[in-house]
Amino acid sequence: NDLDRAIADYSGALALDAQNAGAYANRGTAYALKNDYTRAVADFGAALRMDPQMTALHANRGLAYVKLKDYASAVPDLDKAVAAGGDKQKIADLRKSIDLERPKVEAEMAKRMSFLDIARTQGIRAMAQAWVQGMVAPHRLQDHELIESILDMVERKNLDIFERQIHALIHRPDATGVVKQIQCPTLVLCGELDSWAPVAQHQALADILPARPPVVSIADCGHMAMQEQPQAVAQAMLSWLTAH
Repeated sequence: NDLDRAIADYSGALALDAQNAGAYANRGTAYALKNDYTRAVADFGAALRMDPQMTALHANRGLAYVKLKDYASAVPDLDKAVAAGGDKQKIADLRKSIDLERPKVEAEMAKRMSFLDIARTQGIRAMAQAWVQGMVAPHRLQDHELIESILDMVERKNLDIFERQIHALIHRPDATGVVKQIQCPTLVLCGELDSWAPVAQHQALADILPARPPVVSIADCGHMAMQEQPQAVAQAMLSWLTAH
C-alpha cells in the first residue's frame, strides 16, 4: 500500500544519506500511521538527535509513546511540544488521558512484574500457582485435575520465554486503530466470570468493531474458558462458524 511504499522510499533515502533527519521524520510518521509506534519512536528520536530544531516531532513522539502506554516517556515530550508552540488543547487532552490511564497501566505492570519476580526466584510452576488464582472461576480452584493441567501447560515454557512475554505485554501498542478497521466476521468470546479481562472489557472491544458483534459470554468460567468449559466454547465457535 501507499504507506509501505513511502517507508521503502524513505529507507532508500536513508541508505544514501544516513544523516537525513527529514527522511527519519517522514518515515516515523508513516510508521505511526501503520500503528507501528515502536519504530515511529525510534525514527522520531533519530530525527531529533540530528536536528533538534524539528520541535514538532516532540508531539509526534509523545503521542507514539502514549500509544505504547509508555507514559513516563510521553510526558516530557508533550511538555516540550507545548513549550515549542504545539497545540495546547490537544496536548492537554492527551495529558488528561494519561492521568486517567496511567494508574491502571502501572497497576497491571506491577502485577505482571510480581509474577516475573516469583518466576525468577521460585520457578515457573510457583509463579503459575500464584497466577492461576485469578485466571479461573473461583470455585474451579478446587478442581485439582483442571488446575494441574493449567500448571503443567505453563511449566512447559521456560523463564526466558516468560520474561519476553511479559515485556511484549507491557510494551504492546494500543491496537484500537487496527480493530476499527477489521472488516471480516469476528467472534468476541469470554468467560462470564473472567476477572482478568472482564465481559465489560470484551464489550468495549466489540463496540469499536465495525460489525458490532454481540459478546458471547461462556457461563461458569473465568479467563481459561477453553480449559474450564471446552464443550461450551466449542459449541459457541461452531454456532458462529455455521452462521458465517
